[in-house]
Amino acid sequence: ALKIDGLIYWTPPADVTAITHYNVHIAFDRLDTCGVELWDADLVDPMIPVGTNQMQVYGNTGRRCSSDQPPRWMIVLPTSTSNDDPPDLSKCAIIPLYDLGPTVPALLELDSFSFSDTDPAPGQVGGTVEWALKYPDMDTAYIEYYSVYLASDPNGAQQVSVGQVLRGTNQLVIPSGTSQTENSCGCVLMYPKNAIGLSASPAGHFCFESDGETYTTTTATSTSTVTMTATVTTLDPSQVVVTNLLFDDTNADAMVLAGTLSWDPPGNAAQVTHYGVWI
Repeated sequence: ALKIDGLIYWTPPADVTAITHYNVHIAFDRLDTCGVELWDADLVDPMIPVGTNQMQVYGNTGRRCSSDQPPRWMIVLPTSTSNDDPPDLSKCAIIPLYDLGPTVPALLELDSFSFSDTDPAPGQVGGTVEWALKYPDMDTAYIEYYSVYLASDPNGAQQVSVGQVLRGTNQLVIPSGTSQTENSCGCVLMYPKNAIGLSASPAGHFCFESDGETYTTTTATSTSTVTMTATVTTLDPSQVVVTNLLFDDTNADAMVLAGTLSWDPPGNAAQVTHYGVWI
């Protein structure tokens, strides 16, 4: 059975004069859908006095709702003298509920996984990795983080971590200037992660250089196979590099430019439709 136990703690608002007590719920979503009230093991009470700012959850408390929706969020609700009903969620503390288990996360199915490299420098990568769950209502409380890696192939060979976000956040920004030349990293991968470790396989990957000029997005399925969701053939900007760029300013006036800009074309110029020039 799904059980939780542990200490919940929070920072109170600056002004607590209108707060009479706190309640803590586990709920299906951030809107307190199917919210279930937790009891404090020390106080033997669901109402936490102002100034306490923590709750020791009863041992072996069941992680369940009155419906089939799995609780995935934890919400601290300050109860005020105005007795808001429903409570004002903008005043609540809300975090993903992580349910510690004995194994790494199971394989996670995604509806989409994408990455756009916005760093034009050769050998460097940067941009936003985004993903969406195939089944948004599934029980994800066994996942604590989503971890993103660069790797040399879709299976995670020579992978290098580039960051992680708490579950509940479905994107991660890879900083511009991140090196991809080490280990020839041409793929971005995302794994669900918990205290035990990473899932056995990446939930999604995006390879932007491993096949020359073919970009491929794939997502994992529950049978540990890989299902192609999109294939787009396009030109990889990091593989189109002009060289020997020269410019001689022939205008002597300050803040005014004139002259000829020249360069040597890339080796695969047959696929280039035009050039753009910026200052």
